[in-house]
Amino acid sequence: YMVGMTVTDNAGATGSTTVPTTVSEPPAAKPMWVGNLTSTTTTTSRNWTAIVTVTVADASGPVGGAVVTGSWSAGSGGTACTTNTAGQCTVTSSSLSRKNVASITYAVSGLAKTGWVYAPGSNVKSSITVSRP
Repeated sequence: YMVGMTVTDNAGATGSTTVPTTVSEPPAAKPMWVGNLTSTTTTTSRNWTAIVTVTVADASGPVGGAVVTGSWSAGSGGTACTTNTAGQCTVTSSSLSRKNVASITYAVSGLAKTGWVYAPGSNVKSSITVSRP
């Protein structure tokens, strides 16, 4: 492509130039996926909490700076987190009744990072069920 420009100074003098410019395709988005989901729990006398660690990966290894979104099957709590340089982040459920809630599931619904694309078909796991301790 040829790009042209004309400039006029305060006295009314003008100057013009045209230069060739090459336009390139943007780089292809890199696929990323859920490499693993692990869980732990905490307890109090009447309640318990589920903590899920999400690992995001690509063909080269961990992906830092990815925003993970998902949902809990019961209760509430954190549903999104951003991965660290090891490709990991955690989400924590709300406090759950030990008497009434036997398990809870966290399901990943999306991953986002500029220059990357979520490839859910490559997920090692898409959800994890955490049982009451």
